[in-house]
Amino acid sequence: VGPGDLGVSMGAFGDAGRPRLQAAIATIATAARAAGRTVGMYCASATEIPRWRDMGISFFLIGNDTSHLGAAVTTVMTQARGV
Repeated sequence: VGPGDLGVSMGAFGDAGRPRLQAAIATIATAARAAGRTVGMYCASATEIPRWRDMGISFFLIGNDTSHLGAAVTTVMTQARGV
């Protein structure tokens, strides 16, 4: 489940749309598990995992290429400045 794309397609934006979006994700997770499917979720950070795991989602894509590359560059630059 990609919550960003799903929220946009539903018109569920920001704090006002969050309850509707979370209800839709719960419905998707329930239906998928009932069909014997594994449910995956995109998370911007690992701190989001417990909330979704409690909903029955069992695998997570954490971050994206931009966030991972940015974090790696930050680490390397910090190391380089310390040399």
